[in-house]
Amino acid sequence: MDGDNLYMENSSTSKVLGVRKVMLNMTSGKPLTLNNILHVADIRKNLVSDLLLSKNSYKMVFENDKFILSKSDMFIEKGYHCDSLFKMNVMTIVIIDENNNKIVSSSYLFESCDVWHGMLGHMNYNYIQRLINHELLPNMIFWKNHKCEIYVESKFTKLYFQIIKKKW
Repeated sequence: MDGDNLYMENSSTSKVLGVRKVMLNMTSGKPLTLNNILHVADIRKNLVSDLLLSKNSYKMVFENDKFILSKSDMFIEKGYHCDSLFKMNVMTIVIIDENNNKIVSSSYLFESCDVWHGMLGHMNYNYIQRLINHELLPNMIFWKNHKCEIYVESKFTKLYFQIIKKKW
């Protein structure tokens, strides 16, 4: 496969520079190991086929613009729809040499707005956008209608108890 061409949907071609084993460490803390991954320098996004995940016993449940990835009823990660793709939050990408099972390279990612939102104590998304504008955080795409589950649940709980208190 090394040196072969990958044919794109727009009729262009790109060289396959190598085939590797890749381990994605998800923000959930669970690893996702992928075998026979093509390294194509011309593709600027890391793409994972949901069909191939399904063929390898992974289960994806889609609801609205979100999905949950699991295997053997074990939660792996959740994702969301953005820019015509379904995206997952990945903390690190580890590339492994299959011949001697050693790490070839590793990269640390924190370009997810949700991850930064949680790391910064559930900071308001407008403030996160200001940090991005001042180049204090990496440039990332916001999901405009996103609501933080923890934040929504905490608001719901307060409102629920206020309603009960008024009834007494």
